[in-house]
Amino acid sequence: MSEDLHQDRMYEQYFLEMVRYLDIIAVCDGDSPQQRMLKAEILQHEREAAVLSSRLNSRLPVFRLPPEILAEIFLFQAAIVREEQISRLEELERECITPFYGWTNVSQVCSSWRGLALSLSSLWNWLALDHRTEAAYISLLANRSRGLPLSCVLNATDRRGAHCPQCMSMDRFESNMYGAISQLKALLPRIRELSIYVDRDEPHDMWDTFDEPAEALEVLRIEAYGSSRFVQGDTHPAWIAVPSQIFNHEVPQLRSLVLSGVQFRLSSPLLGPSLRHLEIIACQCVRPNERSNLGRFLKALEQLPWLETLCLDWSIIARDGDSFQPVSLQHLKALHVIPTTPSLLYAIVSHLHIPPSATVSYACPSSDPIDQREKNLLSAIATRLLQNMTIVAVRCCSTYSDDEQGSRSRCHIQVAPDAADSTARVRTSIERLVFEGGRREIFITDLLQSLDLSGVRDVHFDATDVMEWLPALRRAENVMSIKASGIFTMCLLAALATRVPQADDPQPHADSTQTTTVSGDLPDQQTSENNLPPPIFPHLSTLTIEDVQLGPAPSGGRDTLPTIPLEALWETQQADTYGCKLTHLLTSLELRRYQGATDINRVDFRRCMCEDMTQLVPLARAVGLVHWDGRVVRAE
Repeated sequence: MSEDLHQDRMYEQYFLEMVRYLDIIAVCDGDSPQQRMLKAEILQHEREAAVLSSRLNSRLPVFRLPPEILAEIFLFQAAIVREEQISRLEELERECITPFYGWTNVSQVCSSWRGLALSLSSLWNWLALDHRTEAAYISLLANRSRGLPLSCVLNATDRRGAHCPQCMSMDRFESNMYGAISQLKALLPRIRELSIYVDRDEPHDMWDTFDEPAEALEVLRIEAYGSSRFVQGDTHPAWIAVPSQIFNHEVPQLRSLVLSGVQFRLSSPLLGPSLRHLEIIACQCVRPNERSNLGRFLKALEQLPWLETLCLDWSIIARDGDSFQPVSLQHLKALHVIPTTPSLLYAIVSHLHIPPSATVSYACPSSDPIDQREKNLLSAIATRLLQNMTIVAVRCCSTYSDDEQGSRSRCHIQVAPDAADSTARVRTSIERLVFEGGRREIFITDLLQSLDLSGVRDVHFDATDVMEWLPALRRAENVMSIKASGIFTMCLLAALATRVPQADDPQPHADSTQTTTVSGDLPDQQTSENNLPPPIFPHLSTLTIEDVQLGPAPSGGRDTLPTIPLEALWETQQADTYGCKLTHLLTSLELRRYQGATDINRVDFRRCMCEDMTQLVPLARAVGLVHWDGRVVRAE
């Protein structure tokens, strides 16, 4: 109590000190004595209300957080806001007030929060410089960082078309822009991370900023956006060209370099031996009339012995028949080749010694379908990268969006070294391959069918159409664990008790519909031996279901799985109001037993919803071990 009383008195004294500097009452010539008295009473009540509000706020839970926790919240919130605004850079360009400093609102809530925020030097060492930010404000924030290394974002835009004269004068635009560039030049020795976003027709004056050494710089990003961005197929030179000589010929010890939408020379001194991360996206890296720059790119990679991640696209051009000395990247952890042709991926993989612990991911373009020759190239790439390795897990997932990419399918292949390979440096399983394509693009499933899946033990269907993947996984006969999440779990339950169609199956008659029928009437032993097809994943023992809603049990009698056309299995989930029904799972388990499959002895539910938890009791009796968010469900 004594501490609370002492705090209350401190707040009261604080507010009383504040009102001393206020104009107590505005006395007008025409006010009568009664009016003056009433105004004084109103002001007195306002003072008392402010003191009481302060006492009330001081007792809220958020004000009882330790300063260390509150400081972490401030920093986390600031990082989120900054990342969101940078991702919407082009969309926010026409706003009159800079959108980059919304995170500073934590310093304007109350005096205690402001004091804590101002004491956090690491909260103020991020600066965004553009035409909407006054130079004085940038100096204020830089001073609050108290000498810490800075992270700076320069948004250099063209004055034409950005704003109308009514919302911002061109003189102010130019003054702020050149003020920001001048501030950046002064702060250059303190900058550790620098991101330059450019949409200017004439950015030459901007590069003069970087004619001084930047000894502290470790992370550099240069990206053109808007009309200044270089795109595939452009016949003219890129609008934004990174100078060949920068930072006064004293190249900083960069650890990360990202180039996007600009012209860049592969002989640039920025490609130094200290680099750990390199990303070249949508860049013009070819010389006039040059048909392939792969050789120059490989020569640049020879200077990067510590490179860990490499991300490329069509900026690197390879020609059929290119043959160069392979480059060894012993510390490479990830190679990402985003939408481009399989030919480029094949050329890059063929000229790199990639460590067995590295992940290689490839995304095919959405526009052009993969032909048979390119499928053969991808198969050869997979064979090369999976040499002396066993595929132990496969994850199949889909993404759905309304943008130009549309729906996409993705397959993750996890491997472990062969037991017979005594030279393998990797002893635990790692993600080796990631392939991504259009949802209707079948090259991924074709690729899976060409691989040896006999060692696969785990399969994960992540919000994807199960029936698109099951034909490719039918030879993974040793799968012991399956995880299914999202709306397509119903399809998996039906498919587990059915036979997956194969390529050599006879076509159905014109007057019939090929269907998968799973009935609740269990067949007798003779029927199961003679007519029932072999089950998929015959050794499956563990099933994990995530992010679904479990429907209620039927009012009477046995519930049965419906008759489902193979090409429309996924539609049953959309038509089922309650999502996954446990009775479907029970029926599927019984039919698998008659088909001769190993019993599923464990079912885990994670992040699921169920109105009636008693539905789980019959499943617990049938399976033996059922978990609901980590808790065991009792069979009673």
